[in-house]
Amino acid sequence: MISRIKNSFGNYENIELYFDNDKAGNRAVEIIKNENQNAEDCRVLYSYFKDLNDWLIHKNPSNEKHARYMIR
Repeated sequence: MISRIKNSFGNYENIELYFDNDKAGNRAVEIIKNENQNAEDCRVLYSYFKDLNDWLIHKNPSNEKHARYMIR
């Protein structure tokens, strides 16, 4: 997927990366940062969680309850 989108990064002044905290996320960040000096790894925000969504759910547990209620 990265190979298909990395050519479009030149159109942006700032690139914020919010990939998963796993091997694939690490590799994607590495590839993009090596080719774009304006890319910033923003995973420090949720470094103790699997991904941004996991952090958001733990940050505000009432949203998770609300989402479960809406699905039923």
